[in-house]
Amino acid sequence: MAAANHSGPAVTLSFVIAALGCGFAALCYAEFASMIPVAGKDGLLPKMFSDVHAKFKTPYKSNIILCVFIGLFAAFVPMNVVGEMTSIGTLLAFLMVCVGILILRKTNPEAKRPFKVPFVPLIPILGILTCIAMMVFLPWETWVRLAVWLIIGLAIYFWYGKKNSKLKAQKDKTER
Repeated sequence: MAAANHSGPAVTLSFVIAALGCGFAALCYAEFASMIPVAGKDGLLPKMFSDVHAKFKTPYKSNIILCVFIGLFAAFVPMNVVGEMTSIGTLLAFLMVCVGILILRKTNPEAKRPFKVPFVPLIPILGILTCIAMMVFLPWETWVRLAVWLIIGLAIYFWYGKKNSKLKAQKDKTER
C-alpha cells in the first residue's frame, strides 16, 4: 500500500516530462514544417525537402527528416535545455513576425492581406516588447545556443542558397 502512495509523484513527473517533450516537438515541427518545403522549392535547400507525397500532398521527406531530428534532440538533450531552446526560438520567431508586420505595413501598405493585424503599430510594438522581456530572463547559455544555431542556419542558408536560389537565377536572367 505504501508503494502505491509514492508512485503518484513519479507517474505525474513522467507525464510532465512526456508532455514537455511532445510540446517541444510540436513547436519545432510547427515552426519549421512550413518553412522547409518552401525553402526547398525556392532552391535555398536541396529539392528533396520540397518533394510532395503523391497521395497525401504533404512534404513527406522533410517531415520525416525533421521528426527524426527533433525526436533525437528531445530524447538526448536535458529537458531544461529543450524547454529553454524552444522558448527562445519561439519568442524570436514571434518577435520577427512583429517586426515584419511593421516593415511591411510601411513598405507595402497596399498588399492584399487575408488577415490584417488590428491597431498597428501598437500591437506589433507590444508584441516586440513582450518577447524581448521574456527572452531577457532566459539563461545566458540559452543565448549562446541560439547564436550557434543561428550561425549554423545562416551558414547553410547562404552557402547552399546563394548557389542554388531560383530567385537569384531569375534575376540574373532578366538582367542579361
